[in-house]
Amino acid sequence: MDAETKKSTMTGYFEKDFPDRFVECHIAEQNMVAMANGFASRGKITFYNTFAAFLTRAYDQIRMSAIGFANLKIVGSHCGVSIGSDGAS
Repeated sequence: MDAETKKSTMTGYFEKDFPDRFVECHIAEQNMVAMANGFASRGKITFYNTFAAFLTRAYDQIRMSAIGFANLKIVGSHCGVSIGSDGAS
């Protein structure tokens, strides 16, 4: 799962190779985590990805994932003060 950062985080390569296993969630991190929880509840191992600074928007959903022992893999890239040359949101 990706929050419209696939060019910067290179998940576009995964989408190209496995289009049926890639979900573009656009700029909606809270919804992406909630969707990942849904997939996990159905037995899927889910990786979701966005810039680390944007994951803070989904804190409540991430917390509920942990409480429910959901099998999720969180990938937060571009952490720090600046994301550099990858452009504006």
